Amino acid sequence: MSNDVFGQLTVFMFVTLPMGEGRFRDKRVTLATMHCRRSDCDENFEAFKARNERIAPLAIAEFSFREML
Repeated sequence: MSNDVFGQLTVFMFVTLPMGEGRFRDKRVTLATMHCRRSDCDENFEAFKARNERIAPLAIAEFSFREML
């Protein structure tokens, strides 16, 4: 697979929500979505973390693309 694939970079983190009666559940929260080439993902993710230092250790990135035939 080529690194020039165009797709979507999603930055997210997990938060814990109280459900009552001492129960909790984790929820995925999307922080940012940007369209870019796969070869630019690392740079874009690092730029996001630099601008959001407080949550940077908790941020996770996912790149996805779809091919239509």
